[in-house]
Amino acid sequence: MPVPCTRCAGSGEIQCTKCNGIGRMDHPAGYGEATCALCDGDRTITCPKCNGEGEVEGTGALGQVST
Repeated sequence: MPVPCTRCAGSGEIQCTKCNGIGRMDHPAGYGEATCALCDGDRTITCPKCNGEGEVEGTGALGQVST
């Protein structure tokens, strides 16, 4: 039975882990700022726990995987 993903609260997206949700980072060569390469400036990335589905297979509200 699918339950909401606890990592993304069912949205399918999480804050970018590379830029911390800012969308920009210091340029690698030190020339100001650059768009984050991981989220492409969108500030969020696909949730790795549910692969963007917002739900995981589980039992109960904690999203524990069924065996």
